[in-house]
Amino acid sequence: MSTILYIVASCAIIVITITVVSLSRCAMAEMRSIGRATEQLNEFVRKLNAEVVPVVRNATKAIEGIDKLVENVAKSTDRIEKISASIEGLLDTANMASAASKAAKTTAVELASVYEGLKRGIKSLRGL
Repeated sequence: MSTILYIVASCAIIVITITVVSLSRCAMAEMRSIGRATEQLNEFVRKLNAEVVPVVRNATKAIEGIDKLVENVAKSTDRIEKISASIEGLLDTANMASAASKAAKTTAVELASVYEGLKRGIKSLRGL
């Protein structure tokens, strides 16, 4: 009977050993798969980083360009406002000059009329 127990125990140990070895091999295969997946993930992250950094730099440069553009537009707007004010001043001056010119013409016509009247008056007085 003890021989049968030894045989059964030996068979049980062999089965347990085979099971442990098989499980260890499966675990090792899974660990290799996890290692490969980790390497692939690291490579993906490196490539992603290599692509994202230039994109971020370009976006930063574009934002800086937009900031400069907005600043230049603001300066141009100030210049245009100053030019517009100068033009308005010139127009006001031109309007005043036009009004003065019209007044001078009116005055000249009135003076010419007065002169003509004086001339006729003098002729009349000479003729008497």
